[in-house]
Amino acid sequence: MADSAMRCQSRLVYLGDTQPEVLEKCGEPDWMSGWDEAPNSTVSRFYDYERDRYKAPESTRGPMRMDVWAYDFGSNRFVRYLHFENGELIRIETGEKGSD
Repeated sequence: MADSAMRCQSRLVYLGDTQPEVLEKCGEPDWMSGWDEAPNSTVSRFYDYERDRYKAPESTRGPMRMDVWAYDFGSNRFVRYLHFENGELIRIETGEKGSD
């Protein structure tokens, strides 16, 4: 399930926000992972997460830095996974129920 925004206490994080903006609004994530795509790779985009629908393919040429951050807000909420491309938030996913 993908969303276009995420609430961190009284602040909202939106698709298109940068990593520093997310850190300012939400603090450090509970988990982080990152990798570099090959400098000459081409990544095709078929899904528009902001509008929650499929679209005509478009290609993005590397190099690209990909990062995934996870925020666990506790057992009363679900874990949220934030996907970044070159430091820009491109996808917000809802995961499993959080832990205490």
